[in-house]
Amino acid sequence: MGKSIGNAKISEQELRTLNEPAENQDLIAFPEWTEYRKKNGLDPLGMQNSSVNLYQSLLPGISNVTLRMRYYGLYAWLAQRYAKEIGDTDPNNWKRHVRRAEALCALVAAHHGGEPGVAGTDWATRTLEDASGDTIDFKEAAEPGSEAYYLKQAWGAFGAAYRSQLFDIGIFDRSDDHEIPLPSKDLGEGLAQAFEQSLGSRADLYFGLIKLGLVTHDELDELAPLLPSRIASESTEQKLYEEILLSRARAPSSGALARKLSILLILKVADFLEREPRADEVRWVLYAGHDQQGNTLNLDDPSLEVQRSRWWVYHANDLCHIAHEALLKFTLDTLGDYPSVSGISAHGPSEVIS
Repeated sequence: MGKSIGNAKISEQELRTLNEPAENQDLIAFPEWTEYRKKNGLDPLGMQNSSVNLYQSLLPGISNVTLRMRYYGLYAWLAQRYAKEIGDTDPNNWKRHVRRAEALCALVAAHHGGEPGVAGTDWATRTLEDASGDTIDFKEAAEPGSEAYYLKQAWGAFGAAYRSQLFDIGIFDRSDDHEIPLPSKDLGEGLAQAFEQSLGSRADLYFGLIKLGLVTHDELDELAPLLPSRIASESTEQKLYEEILLSRARAPSSGALARKLSILLILKVADFLEREPRADEVRWVLYAGHDQQGNTLNLDDPSLEVQRSRWWVYHANDLCHIAHEALLKFTLDTLGDYPSVSGISAHGPSEVIS
């Protein structure tokens, strides 16, 4: 006779195998990890990959870490200026310029009281507080591989957040000859020029300081127009950002329509709530189709209704993740009482699977 575990039957032979001495355990075909890879971050097992893929299909070119629109213009301008003035195709030199541009931008933001969404402002605030003279040297903090980094990621915010999105939107093109991104002719070159136009003569100052790796407090004052919140109203730069978000003509990538519809849905929710909505409010209203008081969200547009149904799938998928991951945690916590197979009793696993 065997014993039952849940609805399954385990034979006496199988039970004896489970309780074999440790020296015989190497004969049992236990599951093995086929590859070891050290992965940091909030999701080392990649359990949110399906959610990320869904999200990117609904809002391509924008993610939960692309926090300021002006970075899109900054990188387009930097790539164009780098190609014209430096022209070096060594990826490490391009990386150095990217990191210096970001570190200097963080110093400008911290000098002017701080701005949300600017990478490296914690480092910049400490650096400004510790500065003993008028000149601040940010070369070491921006040097690839430096221990005194402004941001730990090797490619800074560019690599961690914006690079793939710049290609998805169509601001960057790839070169056949080297790894340095190029502003696209359709969109990137115009955006780079608009960004430079907004900065005026300060564009030359900004790039000169990037090459130098040094900046004074007076120069940080002068670079105030670089701040993400200083996009001039009705400027060409602002209009290009709006067209990227809301038009297919200036953002011809395949995801332009999905991005436009998703942003229109967010604006609809804001109008529906009569205020700026929180991220969770947008998700729940699009999932439920109404607010907490039961008021119905009327979209009056078939294309928006279809896009809302896609957001419903995204939110439902996330809710399933919560349930499945809670079950996984319970399972692992329960199995934690049985550290080795040889120590599992005949009835132990039934606590998990029955």
